[in-house]
Amino acid sequence: MPVPLLGLGLVFYGENDFRATWEGLPLKFLSWASLVAGVLLVLSAPLLLVDNLRINDQINYQMNAQISQQIAQIGQLEQQIAQATPKDINSVVARLNIQGFQQISKILSNSKASLWQKLLR
Repeated sequence: MPVPLLGLGLVFYGENDFRATWEGLPLKFLSWASLVAGVLLVLSAPLLLVDNLRINDQINYQMNAQISQQIAQIGQLEQQIAQATPKDINSVVARLNIQGFQQISKILSNSKASLWQKLLR
C-alpha cells in the first residue's frame, strides 16, 4: 500500500506543465482519494498494534491455562504412582509392553509390505 501512495504522490507532484486539459478533474479525484487512503493507512496502525497486543495476551492466557492443567495432571499421576503397589506397576508395564510390541509389529509389517511393493514394481 505505501508504494502506490508514493507513486501517486510523485504523479501529483508533476503539476500541470505537461498535462492535457482533460486530465485535471481525474487527477483531482485521484489526489483526494490517495489522501484519504493515506490517512486511513496511518490511522489503522494503532488499531493493528492494539489488536496484536490483545491477541498476544489471549494466547499467553491460553498457554498458561494449558500448562497449569498439564502440571495438575502430572501431580495426579505422581500421586497415583506413589500409591500404586508393585503388582499394579508390573501390570501397567506389561500392558504397555504388549501395546508397544503391537504398534512396532504394525509399523514393521507396513514397512515390509511397502518395501515389497516397491521391489516388485
